[in-house]
Amino acid sequence: MAGTYFLPPDGGTIATDPGLAIRGTVVDPEGKPVEGVVVTSVQSPRGPTAVTDGKGRFRLDGVEPEGEVWFFHESWHDAEKPFLETAPWLIAIFKQAHGMAADGAKVRHYYATESVGIATGILVTALHNAGLASLTHTPSPMRFLNEILDRPKSERPFLLLVVGYPAEDARVPDISRKELEEFVTFM
Repeated sequence: MAGTYFLPPDGGTIATDPGLAIRGTVVDPEGKPVEGVVVTSVQSPRGPTAVTDGKGRFRLDGVEPEGEVWFFHESWHDAEKPFLETAPWLIAIFKQAHGMAADGAKVRHYYATESVGIATGILVTALHNAGLASLTHTPSPMRFLNEILDRPKSERPFLLLVVGYPAEDARVPDISRKELEEFVTFM
């Protein structure tokens, strides 16, 4: 699988086919090659790893079946997050794996992660329909949110949704969508 990979500022991933060797070029939003991007298979802790050269090129051999490849660059993961200070709204989303019954017994909430993910998708869609832009941010670790937002230990931070109006010079990837018939079978 060869190609040019246009990656967002926070890195990116691609899915792979079984036993795939991947080669390509990593470029920034202006189309310039990015040197020093770590390309790695995440299915195996000691999986294959490559680093892009001065021309942004890499080759990654021995990716595991149905593996996923991640791209990292130090400039994409620094401590500077100006969008957290300039966005008008930060929405902290938590998941609650269990609750408490009236008698004090712990009650497990099944499929909490899936439910919160679906609800977050609906929220993002509503925000976009209202003309707002959003960015998901998952700082690591995130438990500090419990303390500063006075949330109980039974809740775990899921993500921080940064919301606002897009900047005048905002650049958004032009991603085409598949036609419905490409991924749905009607019976």
